[in-house]
Amino acid sequence: MRFGIYQSNIEYIDYINGQNLSYKLVDSEFSGMTNEEFLSIYTGLGTDLPSSEGLELTIDEDKPLATRMDQRERGAVTPVKNQGQCGKLVELVNCDVNNGNRGCNGGYMERALEFIGRNGGITTRDEYPYVGIRRPCNTVKLKNHAVTISGYATIHNNERMLHKLQLPANL
Repeated sequence: MRFGIYQSNIEYIDYINGQNLSYKLVDSEFSGMTNEEFLSIYTGLGTDLPSSEGLELTIDEDKPLATRMDQRERGAVTPVKNQGQCGKLVELVNCDVNNGNRGCNGGYMERALEFIGRNGGITTRDEYPYVGIRRPCNTVKLKNHAVTISGYATIHNNERMLHKLQLPANL
């Protein structure tokens, strides 16, 4: 069965690459996985999302949409990297385990953000590095806050809302 999944993925790669698009797909360590397996292992998706209150967002509907937005240029996101099966924020994997999140097996973004808020912040990946396995929570490092949050909002599939949000300049 696993080889059949791999063969199917290679056929898909060949099909896409045969269209001469601006990008090329390649065989990787994920080629033997189904889409569902990849999503459940590496994104924590596949669980029912809880209802979330978050922050109330208001936007000016008359504000023109940005024609282009690259959060990498703002320093708001880091480059893509393979963090392995359990490579999420290790502090969350080890310490945020009492509110429905399941360590390396995924969880809820909203609950992770609530944990960071309750904890008063979160440390850096240099301070709390990934070692490839789940370990007991390091409560000393847990108190070394490099980043704090004051709230969050969940935006459900609304591209217009995403474009109009006013993000802080210091992201």
